[in-house]
Amino acid sequence: MRSISKVFVAAAVAGACGYASAATLTVTGQSYTNNTFALEAAVAGAATNTVLIGTLNATIVGQYTDGDYLELDLSGANGISYGTAATNTASFTCTNGAGNTIVATLLTASSTATKLVYSFDVTGISDNQTCAIPSVYVNLGSVTGAGDIVITPRQRVALGGGQTVINRGTATKVGSIANRYSISAATLLDGEIDVQNNRLVFTGPAGTGFATDSTRSDTYGVSINVASADHTVLAQLTGTMTLALTASSDFNFLIDPAGSTCEVSSGTGQATAFIGGGASGSVTASTNCRVLTAVIPSFQVGVYKIGLGRTAAPTVANSTAFTEQTYTATAVARYTTAGGRTGNSKDLGSASAGAWTINGTTVNIPYYPINADINLITNISNRSNQSGAVTMVAWNAAGTRCPATGSTSLSAVPAFGNHSLGAEIKTALLACTGAGWTGATRATVQLVVPTPDTLTDVNTSFSANDGRSRQIVINSQNTKE
Repeated sequence: MRSISKVFVAAAVAGACGYASAATLTVTGQSYTNNTFALEAAVAGAATNTVLIGTLNATIVGQYTDGDYLELDLSGANGISYGTAATNTASFTCTNGAGNTIVATLLTASSTATKLVYSFDVTGISDNQTCAIPSVYVNLGSVTGAGDIVITPRQRVALGGGQTVINRGTATKVGSIANRYSISAATLLDGEIDVQNNRLVFTGPAGTGFATDSTRSDTYGVSINVASADHTVLAQLTGTMTLALTASSDFNFLIDPAGSTCEVSSGTGQATAFIGGGASGSVTASTNCRVLTAVIPSFQVGVYKIGLGRTAAPTVANSTAFTEQTYTATAVARYTTAGGRTGNSKDLGSASAGAWTINGTTVNIPYYPINADINLITNISNRSNQSGAVTMVAWNAAGTRCPATGSTSLSAVPAFGNHSLGAEIKTALLACTGAGWTGATRATVQLVVPTPDTLTDVNTSFSANDGRSRQIVINSQNTKE
């Protein structure tokens, strides 16, 4: 009677009730170190990028007769597939040392891009066979992502009445595809915009940039990193390197006051790209002036930089102010030619690019009551030509911050204007959550007003809703000389 406990294994049988242990394939004769391939080479390489995984070794445990089948299912990295039928082993023989043999023949019609199907031709009833499948190829040309290369053996046993029993072996990693290149921030944008100088310069050196006066420029640098050398490179990557820098708002300092075009190479506000201290590249700006794209003609491992700033001393008449905002960067290697392909690209990922902050007027209010029946009064007098949104952070009696990170944005103070924020601050305090905020009756508040300190006055107080009582609160602005 035919056994239905047959599986494809490379370990000794260990089990109960007649069922064999799970299968484990082993690989020998690899053509590549650790069968670890660089994803970038797969993406940019030749359209048919077929590699030899090696020889699969296993032991068949159980009894087999004609009509049984062996399947080798391929999975793992997205897009992985077997090589063509002509490249994979057409047949192989298994022996058990007792003269009984199994000849397995590839069934091309039943096989697919991710499944090889072999039919068993058995001499008598054969069991406990040792097999070696000498040539198994996989195609990396269609791979779209990193991942393992996994083969799972399955044995189909044909029973009477058209029934089929499938014994599934253990999924076995026979190789992997990994990202060889990655990016990380080398130098973050960290300029502090000086409101005391009409936001035309930074308060101090923000980076090497390209201007003689470093308070006029800042530099973002992204490092192209390469992984360990055991990643097999099937095609040498060539072509250009593209670095895109995106602003949360826009690069409006590149628009001259007299114009409306985002211009990176003329006027006082300019941007340039370079790698280390060597090769330079070109920079273009999107129509909305929100994305800068730098193209450096020679891809290489190293630090790529975009310098932002001013080429000449700025004035209100010839320059547009810097804007406080955050930035992100994306690096894309665009290959002109590599391994037979043209025009392919590989996204190397994204990284934070830092932020430009502002040295506005910081106002510390030591005490504000938190009560729906109490009105908070906060009046800001701005005697400058600058404007912008006020931000707020609060702490309760237990020292819990609100918000936990960042700050709460309030409405904008106008240029040469008087602005009231009491109702907004009250709403923000009543909405605070976290330890100690439920039932909290008082808070310390810090405001940052994006206007020059010497031209800004802030008056704070609170009153009951009856409108008849009012308590003045002394803040840090009231005590300045």
